Amino acid sequence: MDDDLKRMIVESRRGAYYSIRYAINLSNKYAKRLYYLFQDRKNWNLKNPDLETGVFTIAIEELLRMLDCPKSYKYTDFKRYVIKPSMEQINGSTDIYFEYEENRGKLKSGQKGY
Repeated sequence: MDDDLKRMIVESRRGAYYSIRYAINLSNKYAKRLYYLFQDRKNWNLKNPDLETGVFTIAIEELLRMLDCPKSYKYTDFKRYVIKPSMEQINGSTDIYFEYEENRGKLKSGQKGY
């Protein structure tokens, strides 16, 4: 992308709730969507001081829906094609860092958590 165009986009989005300068360099569509999700959550936490940990749980089914993943994705596909490449890009080239752990308890029947 042309540097002038990048600069114009960044300047036009100043004050936005996320920093487009990082998202624009993410090539994986799921990494971009996760980045926006994390920035939304980060800003929501800033408005709610009791939730400043930056840790949250989300059901895999909900995350698959939010990221608009193919319905054919199984859990292993999700980890291989969505989570791992997104984590590498986000952690390597943005202003946030994330890691995940599987949570197999405390969720509704049939749900897996992240």
